[in-house]
Order: sequence, then structure tokens, then C-alpha cells
Amino acid sequence: MTSAPTWFEVQQRPPDAATMLARLRAEFPHVGFVVDAAAGIWLAVRDKGLFVRATSGHELHERLHAVTLTPHREVTRW
Repeated sequence: MTSAPTWFEVQQRPPDAATMLARLRAEFPHVGFVVDAAAGIWLAVRDKGLFVRATSGHELHERLHAVTLTPHREVTRW
């Protein structure tokens, strides 16, 4: 019989969320990010003209490129 996960185990972020967020911040320094990776919420905000929502860091990265934001600098490819 398997036991249910503890509260702490459920609340932990996926291991790559912090790394993904660091890469997004490095590549798009002019954008603010709000992330709840455990709930699948990734938001990017800049001024009043940009609000992008995604369910993963990879998806958010692709959507930021799709709205023609030019990255500040190229970071190691995903």
C-alpha cells in the first residue's frame, strides 16, 4: 500500500522551475515574471502592454518569442 504524499511533498516546485525562471529572467530582463510552478501558472508582465500566461516555462518562453520580443541576449538553448 502506498501512502499519500505529505503536504511538503505536494507543495514543492518541480526541480527545473527555478532554473527555467533564471533563464527567462536572463533572456528577458525587461519582463517581470510570476510563477507558481506547482499549480502550472507562469506569467510574464511588462508595463501595461504585455501580459502572457502559460502552463510551463517552456511554453512561456515560446510565447514571449511569438509576441516578437527580442531577447536581451541568447542563453543556453533549452
